[in-house]
Amino acid sequence: MLDFDQAKQRVFEALTEVAFVSTMNDTARKIAGLQKYSTVLRIETETFTHGDVVKPVVLLMALPDEFPLVLPKIYVSKDDKAWIGYIPHVDMAGFVCIYDEESIVADISRPDEIAKICLNNSLEIIEQGLKGVNHDDFADEFVAYWNEKYDDKDEIYSGLVMFEQIPFDAPCQVKFLTIEKSYSGYQIILYDQGKSIKRFRKFLNDKGYSTIEKEGLYLGSVKGLFPPFNFTNADTSKIVKDYFPQSQKKFEQYINQTTGYRLMIFSVISGSSHLFFGWYITQLNTNRNGFRNGYLTPFKVFDSFQKNDRVIRLQFDTYTKERLATRTDGIPQTAQHTITFAGLGSIGSNLLPNLMSLGIDNLHLIDPEVLSLVNINRHLLGPDDIGKPKVVGVQNYLLRNDPLVDIFTYQESVVKFIRSKEALLNQSDYLFIVVGKNTVENYIFQSLQETKITIPIFFIWIEPYLAGAHCLYLQPGHALDYSTLYKDHLYKYNVIDKSEYQNPNNQISLREAGCQGSYIPYGQKNITLFLSSLLPYLFQIIDNRDTRNLSLTWKGETLKNISLKLSDYGEQLKTGNIQQNEL
Repeated sequence: MLDFDQAKQRVFEALTEVAFVSTMNDTARKIAGLQKYSTVLRIETETFTHGDVVKPVVLLMALPDEFPLVLPKIYVSKDDKAWIGYIPHVDMAGFVCIYDEESIVADISRPDEIAKICLNNSLEIIEQGLKGVNHDDFADEFVAYWNEKYDDKDEIYSGLVMFEQIPFDAPCQVKFLTIEKSYSGYQIILYDQGKSIKRFRKFLNDKGYSTIEKEGLYLGSVKGLFPPFNFTNADTSKIVKDYFPQSQKKFEQYINQTTGYRLMIFSVISGSSHLFFGWYITQLNTNRNGFRNGYLTPFKVFDSFQKNDRVIRLQFDTYTKERLATRTDGIPQTAQHTITFAGLGSIGSNLLPNLMSLGIDNLHLIDPEVLSLVNINRHLLGPDDIGKPKVVGVQNYLLRNDPLVDIFTYQESVVKFIRSKEALLNQSDYLFIVVGKNTVENYIFQSLQETKITIPIFFIWIEPYLAGAHCLYLQPGHALDYSTLYKDHLYKYNVIDKSEYQNPNNQISLREAGCQGSYIPYGQKNITLFLSSLLPYLFQIIDNRDTRNLSLTWKGETLKNISLKLSDYGEQLKTGNIQQNEL
């Protein structure tokens, strides 16, 4: 077994061979801001500065309780951080960023060597920073340094960028929204006239957030801007002059012509992406004693009376479907489907969130019912949504995860929707029918065959206890005969034998007191098992734009306490698997 205490002792002994090392007590750790670590070693060592001058430096090596399963954390002492200043890979707290731990596999049997390597690499980073040889690395960590709080007067706001087209004609004015009271910590949104901002603004308004439209000035892209970033008005004026000389005239015009807070935006190119940053110039007072009204322009005040005022920095997170897909999948998401989905019961509601990863841009939800207490044990929604239309509850659930999709709700039957909105329906890429009613499915089956519906349809339904479940994937204008798929209203690929359905004394459906109290029993566990088996097939069909007519059958677990006779077809199936047949 790994002995964590012994590993730390081995580190102490190994480091004393190369430096003067002591263990910091509780008070010393608290003063250093490292009280969360139970073991911190104070290491007195040396580093080379510019001109290969040797200078003493104190490093603090924090050994987490999990060490050596995780790497040591190394900090420059506060006294030494003061003279070292701002160098790449060392943050304001003195933390030295040595490795990306996600990409490192260490030999935990050699904790002493792990510590030595980390110490040496830390000294190398500090030395390179002091000599200026790694100065360009600032660009790789621009976000981290921009977001640092350099002193008590420093203010940093967060914003979102929702540009669908990056502005390349700098300097130019760009639109932004201010969000009253902020949303999830974001105060403003940069945007253009794409559809994303329209959807997100509606989402914010529906949640009770008010927004105000304003215009900022985009200065362009910059290289070589180094910390510290706790700017005054005079600092930003020099930045525009040094880094954006083509924007100086526009900069002065914007300040003079804009009231309230002025927003300046610039970008830093990281790989193939534009990262956006900016600053607010606070209120400029042009009404001053000794000057006639109108003599002082905002820019004159900015450049003189208020030149030492601090600006408010802003850091922006890019919020687009493309960026999020790239950040998760590693590649941009190109597919943008329009889906119509009818039936938001236990199966449909649990299936739908999983389909969103296909890249759904427009979604039409159809269901006439409200959520009741008896639904919630196996439904996507919970007690908070009882009494609400299922379409509204599911819409709200999906929008919480992705406000950039357009979701339209219809609290009506799918038959009514088809009859009154046929043209709208046929603009979708696919129709999902998860209503579990044979007569309704037959009507839609015929409408598809007669090409009144001109898009492919997925029919999905289940058998009692989820002993079996089914999906039909059919093309418009198909030549299938409904009677060949069903006999005596029973599907030919049923897992449960027809005798069970025809026996009036069976346990196929259960009943509670009251009119229409019958229900089909099945649990959440089997819903999860069925959908996890079905989803790969659905993804493959949609991704490949399959043009076949297909039948998919899933066989569930046989219930030990329920004796059900299986059909001959059901007996042949393997439990937990999908059987696909081409029709």
